[in-house]
Order: sequence, then structure tokens, then C-alpha cells
Amino acid sequence: MRRGLLMKDDQYCSEQDELFGEYLRRHLVQSHPNPDRIGCPDSRIMRDIAFRRQVAPETIKMVSSHMFKCSECARDALDYVKEYEDFMQTTEGK
Repeated sequence: MRRGLLMKDDQYCSEQDELFGEYLRRHLVQSHPNPDRIGCPDSRIMRDIAFRRQVAPETIKMVSSHMFKCSECARDALDYVKEYEDFMQTTEGK
């Protein structure tokens, strides 16, 4: 039985999730350089998505598709997600 791969509380599953997540992050931010920022969406839209604001589904689809082809936007998106997480932590403590 492959219980360790299916149960979220299992240590093995947690370690695998972390390794996979780190590999995915590294791949996204290094594999598709776009230093001239060709075709990049507006940074405000990316931040709105990260902050879970109302964004049209077709815009989310377009931005997501672009991020898989643009290391700079993937890096920006991860930074916005971190900013959102930090914001949430500070507002929860109030």
C-alpha cells in the first residue's frame, strides 16, 4: 500500500512535497529567461492574482500560461505570493 504518498500528515509525503515544490520553483525561475520582458503582463495584474483579488478567468489563464514561459514573471509571481503571505501574517496578528 502506498499510504505514505497519499496521506498529507505523513512525513514522507511532506518531504516529497517540499522537494517537488523546490524543483518546480527552480525550474520556473531559471529555465525560460526573458530579460527583455517580451509579452509580459502588467505587474499589477500579477499582484492582484497573488493577492486573490477579482481578476477575469481569461486573464488568469493568460498570465499563468505566460509564467510557464517567462522566468522573470515566474519570479515576480513567487515574490507577490510571498508578499501576500507576509501581509496575511501581519494582519492576522492584529
